Amino acid sequence: MENIMDLVKIERNKNYGLVVSSRVIAKGLGKRHSHVIRDLENILETPVNSENPNLGFLIFPNEYRVSNQKRKYKEYLLTKDGFILYMFNIQGRNNFKISYINEFNRMEKALNERKENETKVIQIEAPKKLTFRGEIVITLSQLSEILGKDRETIGSKLEHKNIISGNDLREFKSENQGKKYMSCLTILNKDEAVQVAERIKNVSEESKQELMRYFIPDMESIKDSRHWRRIKDMQSELCVSGKVFFAEVKKLEESIEKLKELKMQILAYIQFMNYDIHELEK
Repeated sequence: MENIMDLVKIERNKNYGLVVSSRVIAKGLGKRHSHVIRDLENILETPVNSENPNLGFLIFPNEYRVSNQKRKYKEYLLTKDGFILYMFNIQGRNNFKISYINEFNRMEKALNERKENETKVIQIEAPKKLTFRGEIVITLSQLSEILGKDRETIGSKLEHKNIISGNDLREFKSENQGKKYMSCLTILNKDEAVQVAERIKNVSEESKQELMRYFIPDMESIKDSRHWRRIKDMQSELCVSGKVFFAEVKKLEESIEKLKELKMQILAYIQFMNYDIHELEK
């Protein structure tokens, strides 16, 4: 005897969500598919009113093909509510009904959990990028979060204890609006963090890529850095210097053209003088 769960076949349709085909229902109930279609069409002909909502949102017409045939055949796709509505007209078969409803509920729950997880992933913010004197740095806590390793493991792979305190720490806090109660802090630059990640075993490639993305500067942090301000100042000065330079080049080019004209005049005078001297010496 065929297992009841072998008859439960719910699919995820890109247009209608979770549905079951009228063909599958017919097979599960041992009915002719044409009879199931007839019953569904009778249901769909029910007048729409406040007590009978639009059934077109519960039962959808569809077409399918049989292997090695070009002809299309009619079927209906039923949502969970459409399936329940149809099964109201079927006596008995409680195991069949309950199995389908349970499977619909299970798949709906799985889809909802998946959507929630995807939403959580989207909502997780990347670690805030920290800077120290204009250079992007990372703390042990941030590195631990990105690599998925505890701070002790990461600390054991450090070659140098880059601990800042005192005036350096006050400068760091001011630059990053840090917490006031910190008395010292270990920070790493990009090269140091990458080296630590390479020394730790079983760090995933995704974690390494995330670490590399952390050190890609964003425009907001760049604009606030002294390096960016210096570049902008130099850019302005370069524009001014460039204008002066090209003006002087233009003057120089004009001077060169004038020198060429003078050269030609001088050569012409020399030729005439040589000719006149030659005539006088005859």
